[in-house]
Amino acid sequence: MIPQSGPALTPRARVLAALRHEESDRVPIDLGGMRSSGIHALAYRRLVTRLGLPAESPFMYDIMQQLAQPSTAVLDRFGADAVPLHRAPFGFDPARPAWKLSPLYAPPAPWMPADLAYLPRSDGGYEIRDDDAAVLFRMPANGLYFEPVHEPLA
Repeated sequence: MIPQSGPALTPRARVLAALRHEESDRVPIDLGGMRSSGIHALAYRRLVTRLGLPAESPFMYDIMQQLAQPSTAVLDRFGADAVPLHRAPFGFDPARPAWKLSPLYAPPAPWMPADLAYLPRSDGGYEIRDDDAAVLFRMPANGLYFEPVHEPLA
């Protein structure tokens, strides 16, 4: 075990120690390293403002949950130990050919994949459809995230 007053660990060593249930120099910090530790685009905007950092338009790596990919400045500010290495098809991909600003947010709006569209519903909510016009996700009026409605294996 590493004593509390010992030398600072690298982020990798800190995370590995936590996974092994070993004592570390501090608790590992994860902000957006995976979907379970992500931050909603609106909360992220408030966080950036509260930290006094310049306003930014983050990439949304999870459209369904509306999760923003934290900038390096934010991760550095908190001393984050975890960073994402890969995002799934509906997620963040810096090599994706086209991005557009989300129409659901006031500036600075987050970036979303250009090939997706938020389609307004008559009840004030939104939906996302696939190329065959099947509804994949719905967001209720005044909602903060999309709910899956399509069951491809049903």
